[in-house]
Amino acid sequence: MPNVPLSLGLKMVAGGIRNRMKHKPLSVSFEITHSCTANCWHCNLGGPIKEERLSAEGYGKICRELDPVIACVSGGEPLARGDVYDIVEALAIPGQLPWMVVVSNGSNLTLEKFFKLKKAGMHQLSLSMDFPDERHDEFRRVPGLFDRLSRVVPEITSQSDKDDVLVNVCITAWNFRELPGIVKTAKEWGVGVNFSAYSHLR
Repeated sequence: MPNVPLSLGLKMVAGGIRNRMKHKPLSVSFEITHSCTANCWHCNLGGPIKEERLSAEGYGKICRELDPVIACVSGGEPLARGDVYDIVEALAIPGQLPWMVVVSNGSNLTLEKFFKLKKAGMHQLSLSMDFPDERHDEFRRVPGLFDRLSRVVPEITSQSDKDDVLVNVCITAWNFRELPGIVKTAKEWGVGVNFSAYSHLR
């Protein structure tokens, strides 16, 4: 995470050591909704889901108790919740841990929403990506998604700090041959890439 300020980086190291000793988690992912704007082939979720939702204050309380070094806001699609900004703000402590990451498919992403998330306390936006072209639309079953990302992401990176946006790629049997193309696309957009292996354990 090159965009981590030195002071916060030192706190992350110290926090990691502390949590190891206290048997507390280093990273916690808060799935704030199971509803999603996509219906991906590799996921058991998809579409709107009727659910009970914890309040922003409830997530903040859990985060304070767990005291992670890194907190991720994910789903489903977190931007499907209108109060996602309140949740990020409830989890974040300005200048302190946790390091805040929002994981999104980008289908609802706009420049305005990105900066609203940053203002709420997000440090990094992680965008899911499966293919470096329109096959991404088919895999996520969201028409026009790749074109949207191709327009919005460069717009964001031209106005934000380095490494504020990252592309997250789950390596699967469907896309492992496309990794060089994904890296090339990410470079054109001005973002880095995080690779992870996908399994049935998720």
